[in-house]
Amino acid sequence: MTQDAAFRGAVLNSVAERFVDFERTVEALAFTGLEQRVAAALMRLIDEDGVAHLTHEALAIEIGSAREAVGRQLSIMARQGLVVLSRGKVEVVRKAALKNLAEAM
Repeated sequence: MTQDAAFRGAVLNSVAERFVDFERTVEALAFTGLEQRVAAALMRLIDEDGVAHLTHEALAIEIGSAREAVGRQLSIMARQGLVVLSRGKVEVVRKAALKNLAEAM
């Protein structure tokens, strides 16, 4: 590594990118609520049909939270008419309202 400048630069760039990702994650966890994090993740993960194909556990891992907390938040969002929950997927039915929640971060 000490003799190949291009390789060293690539490794250091990769490490720097990981630190930036880590910093953003810590910032999101510290300064945003669960509702906003779930909304933002769903908006990022939905396909063109408004469906996110993932489990509650996968969503929890994505946002750095517990599966149970994410499940409760998704249930609240379903009662509010924002999403429809099915096994292994979340359908966003009120995209504009969910986007407003996500952008409240």
